[in-house]
Amino acid sequence: MAAKVKSIAILGDVKQVISQSGGAVGMAFATSILGYNVSRLNVRVEIDLRGVAASALPDKIPAEVRFRDPGQHPPPAPGSLPDAKFTLHRAKPASDYAADVSLAKLSHLMKPDTVPEVATVVREGGTSDKLFRDPLLGAGWNSRGSAIVPDKGKPDLSGDLQNEQPDASTLMKTGGVKICEISIPPGSGVDCDADTTAWAFIRSPADIVFYSGHGLLTTGQLARSRGMAHSYEDWLSPQDLLDSWRQTASLATTPMDLDAFIINGCSVLFWNHRGDPRPDRADIGLPWAELLYNRKGPLEALLGYRYRAPADLPTGNKVAAEMAKAIAGGLGANYERYARTWLEINSKIGFLGWGAAAYDLQGYWYINTPTHEGGGGVPIMCVGHDASKPAGAVMGPFKLP
Repeated sequence: MAAKVKSIAILGDVKQVISQSGGAVGMAFATSILGYNVSRLNVRVEIDLRGVAASALPDKIPAEVRFRDPGQHPPPAPGSLPDAKFTLHRAKPASDYAADVSLAKLSHLMKPDTVPEVATVVREGGTSDKLFRDPLLGAGWNSRGSAIVPDKGKPDLSGDLQNEQPDASTLMKTGGVKICEISIPPGSGVDCDADTTAWAFIRSPADIVFYSGHGLLTTGQLARSRGMAHSYEDWLSPQDLLDSWRQTASLATTPMDLDAFIINGCSVLFWNHRGDPRPDRADIGLPWAELLYNRKGPLEALLGYRYRAPADLPTGNKVAAEMAKAIAGGLGANYERYARTWLEINSKIGFLGWGAAAYDLQGYWYINTPTHEGGGGVPIMCVGHDASKPAGAVMGPFKLP
């Protein structure tokens, strides 16, 4: 009778259990990301010694690593090869096995590839993320995770073990994740049930990150709110993302294989590029432009709004679905066309979409808009309006300072 694997666990750098077969062990999984804030793959395997002498255990056993998209649980195809292998060594005289593996062996996940990928983050109750994500997944794109921003007043940490959703802030900062799953193969000297595995998130940036939530004209940050009560607090700043997304190498070798970021939220891409005499807010969009590849970040396109963004129901949903349809229908990786496409889609829907704006490697883009709704519903002249051009016309690109 062979000894049997009781559990497999993946541990963080300080040996905290991130994930373990047989059930949840807290929320560490939600923020502990291999290749981001966890520097090595630490694995521990516990053996059930009932009916077996410890002296009969092998000195080492093999382990296999497979990678998959979050939220997908397909069994390995018969005869399929693992993505990587490593060896677990027995801690004598105990019955546990352990391995400490350099992530350099898994570093291919950190480099740009040819597979199109999408990650999405949405506020509680938001719906446009699914309408953006699903057409792309249906067109052969891979998922690099989805997450939900907790409402103001709720715990900062979010995450869902059952649905393999990481913390929302952590997903934004990593740019995307995959699942790194550990198993013990047959013929290893110990028995292991097929469903006795452990997994952890590993950083694997998407090509496109889509965010649907709030943005604040007062601070220029993405925000959390309490339901629809318009009570907000800062959640994530452009500097927060730049600290994690900063471009430190050439586009061919950078680990940040992230090309487009869509902010389906209000105001944060505002820039008074003409210096109009009646600006009603600060140039909060310029710090976001630092995320572009020709400045300090990885992006080729940054899409969003400089004034009000349409709510998901119904207009934001329509914009998200139409943008995803355009990407899946041929836009693909032609990121130099994203800004104009985004604005044209928003312009078609009329006034509520006319606050749309974008930054790309060519400069700043927006929709020619006469007025927007001010306090008490009083119309206020929009900064950048050109009376010689039709309302709803695409304006730009304008060179960034």
